[in-house]
Amino acid sequence: MVHYLYILYSNKVDRYYVGESVDPVDRSIQHNEHLYTGSATSIANDWILQIAVICVDRSHARRLEKWIKSQKSRTTIKRMIEEDQYRNYQVDRFRELQ
Repeated sequence: MVHYLYILYSNKVDRYYVGESVDPVDRSIQHNEHLYTGSATSIANDWILQIAVICVDRSHARRLEKWIKSQKSRTTIKRMIEEDQYRNYQVDRFRELQ
């Protein structure tokens, strides 16, 4: 089943959030409504979907998400949002690890 890696941004706290979902638009609404208590996104309610990247399945999306989070880098996140070639390379790289 197709899955997405998504990146949200909050102006209020000037932070990015990286996650995975089958429906990133609906999931971003859930983040803003604080549907999941204790979530890292509960600190704000102005999360905006910056990008949704299609992945072949949930495990592909999770591998990519885990790698991005392990980088602990705004630069990596911004490159994923802004640079098509970089994003496509990373998506392909983690697709091949199946």
